[in-house]
Amino acid sequence: MFFYSQVPDNAGPVRSMRASDIGIVPHNDATVVTSGAARVTINRISGAKIPFIQEGGAGTYRDSSRPAPYNLFAHLTETAKSIKQQRVRPADYLPWATAATCRGQEGHDVRRGVLRRHRTEWSYDGKGYTNLNSNAGADDQFPADTVLALQVKVGDAGYLDPAGNHVPETEFVGDGPAWLFHDGRVCGRPGTRTS
Repeated sequence: MFFYSQVPDNAGPVRSMRASDIGIVPHNDATVVTSGAARVTINRISGAKIPFIQEGGAGTYRDSSRPAPYNLFAHLTETAKSIKQQRVRPADYLPWATAATCRGQEGHDVRRGVLRRHRTEWSYDGKGYTNLNSNAGADDQFPADTVLALQVKVGDAGYLDPAGNHVPETEFVGDGPAWLFHDGRVCGRPGTRTS
């Protein structure tokens, strides 16, 4: 899933949707580009009225030089042309703060646990934040201007993955701590509402 203010020529690797996406996809004028999803997830995404384009849809293609499942990409300019909606500026994603107003304490490193089994680690190098422990290939690494870390509840999505494991669902509605990292500084909001 991608959020872009300017559409790049191509984007990827494109991966599958999760039920957690319902809590983070802007519900007005947003379309998800995805490789697909489990039937229960497709039903829930459709029920939330979030449009999506799957593999085989406008602009999607496989890059034969890369191993699956990291070889599905999208020419988003082609994808965007296929979407029949008026071009609009989306509403601000973070109404409680902006990166420009983040003048908190120094915060060069981001280390947050995910599902208690994995820690996502980002470090600021003076230009942007780089993911230190990503599984992405060297060509798929990109610096982020801003990193938002949320402490949220994790539930059960209600189905098993192909290996027989319960699929987690991140809950984005409610209150909880959040940290906005930007320009080497961090703004902490211990009671930020995440919906």
